Amino acid sequence: MSDRCRDLHRSDGTFGMSVIIIATQVGGGMHLHRVTKSGHYRSARYDIGEATDPASSPTNDTSSSHVKSALRMVCSSSVSIRMANSAVSSRGRRALVVEDNAIMRLVVRKLMKEQGIVLEEAENGKVAVESVKEGKSYDLILMDREMSVMDGHEATKQLRLLGVKTPIVALSSDSQQCDRDLFLRAGADEFVEKPLTKDKLAGILSKYGLQ
Repeated sequence: MSDRCRDLHRSDGTFGMSVIIIATQVGGGMHLHRVTKSGHYRSARYDIGEATDPASSPTNDTSSSHVKSALRMVCSSSVSIRMANSAVSSRGRRALVVEDNAIMRLVVRKLMKEQGIVLEEAENGKVAVESVKEGKSYDLILMDREMSVMDGHEATKQLRLLGVKTPIVALSSDSQQCDRDLFLRAGADEFVEKPLTKDKLAGILSKYGLQ
């Protein structure tokens, strides 16, 4: 039995991400996992068989052209499809993304997989701080600003007080100088404006010797 996965995205022309579809092939079946921009999650299984035309397969969501298109792309694509589970790279690089938005975490997850970096996720600053207190360490931390429970500024301060020397890169859609200054005073090494892109991540990894 083989597991194969591909991330497929549809753009809405503004933010750039309206629906993210994760398609995982298991033997002769296919699991589709959809997360919308609003955070709605849905999962469905399709028994397609390796040679079956996905357009003719019964689905639980016949009204969704997005799902059918995704299924067709996964079945017919000649592109090498990565394993669903992130493989640990030979260098064992590890990163932590601290972000309360599920869509943003999916974006970062995809970008990190492309770089062969093992990613852990925290939905707020408190979870990140507790993770470090439990003894976990990372080669890079990506920190969002606005989060419930504990925001990025406070989390960065607490991580530095714990003696964390890991590069902390602040991520925020607010590019005002005052926000940058607050993050840098809290202990962040760098401020990067959202959205995080492949090129931006490549620049970050190169700067901190993680490529």
